Amino acid sequence: MFIIYMNQVPSTNPNEVGLSDLPSEILESIVYLLDNDSLENLVIQIPFDISKGINWGTVFSYRFGKYKNVNYRKYYEYISRDKIKDMLELSHDTEEFVKFNIIFRNKLIIGVPKELEYFPYLMGLDLSNRSIDLSGKYLDPPNFNEITKVPKFIEKLTNLQDLSLGMNQISEIPREINKLSNLTRLSMCRNRIKKIPIELCELINLKTLDLSYNKIKEIPNEFRYLSKLKRLYFCHNQIDIIPLEFSFLVKLKNVDLGNNKISVIPSHLDFLTKLKWCSLRNNLITEFRVLHGLDTFLLGGNKITKIPDEIIKMTKLKLLHLQDNQITKIPDTMGQLSKLSHLYLYNNQISETPVELRELLNINEINLKGNPINKNDIPNSLIDVVKL
Repeated sequence: MFIIYMNQVPSTNPNEVGLSDLPSEILESIVYLLDNDSLENLVIQIPFDISKGINWGTVFSYRFGKYKNVNYRKYYEYISRDKIKDMLELSHDTEEFVKFNIIFRNKLIIGVPKELEYFPYLMGLDLSNRSIDLSGKYLDPPNFNEITKVPKFIEKLTNLQDLSLGMNQISEIPREINKLSNLTRLSMCRNRIKKIPIELCELINLKTLDLSYNKIKEIPNEFRYLSKLKRLYFCHNQIDIIPLEFSFLVKLKNVDLGNNKISVIPSHLDFLTKLKWCSLRNNLITEFRVLHGLDTFLLGGNKITKIPDEIIKMTKLKLLHLQDNQITKIPDTMGQLSKLSHLYLYNNQISETPVELRELLNINEINLKGNPINKNDIPNSLIDVVKL
């Protein structure tokens, strides 16, 4: 993947160039952003035939904007001379239109630039604000963009496969979203969305959907049509029921429903035979349910009082989180979970550990902090892995 970074700063590296050094063939067809914090000063030069003079098929992504970090004010991002030479040589071989991504990430954006509708072959669009500094660390507190509405012209970008609108102030998913039939990934996390429109459920090619950190209360019946979903993130909403329609999401591998208002783990989740990773942490669940295919089950922060003996049937389980519940006993059968490597049971009401736990051949950690357990009661074979 080749990403072009544009600014107005001349290069001090003889092997790299700034804008002023670029060949005219590229400048005639380039899209660039002036080094300015205001979106009103965004200058986009878009010839109608953007394939003129260069093979845009060699360009996969444009990254606009910059890290919004007050400690970082200088920008030295350049295009290597060798890459420009390669692009110019390849430009004579094809006149195909570009298929690429535009990324406005970490730019404090106040609206969606209308010029984007001139990119009908756009495959990826990132208008999120991930609040990441140059070292890759998340900013605290995070920055949010000021986009409040998804514009109607978004329906013209029918080649979009990846759309990110996270960390904005959007309150509604537009009905026109159903025009983006090629979408495989949609992220609108950390917005103000209260409802999932039926039209979203027409995006039958979706594989990843992230609507976490919103205000969604229910999942529509039409959700069953998203049968290609593999990754689903609904954490930090106001959902209280996992509907039967989930049983139709037969390709689902990862699901995060943590930090909601769910009180019951429904039996139909066990129909999802490809489900490997499931988070239901910080809900209102009182009863543990066995889900046979999981290797990771996150149930911390609920109101569970008992681990059933049937947990022995979770033969693929590697990681189990049950911290911050009301559990009083570890069942003997847990000692037969041969693949279990990490068990978190801290902050419960457990007073003893069964000797059968020594049969956990792959166990690396059993965290029992915050329980009324005497260290002398821990089997010798587990001393090195148990944390009290």
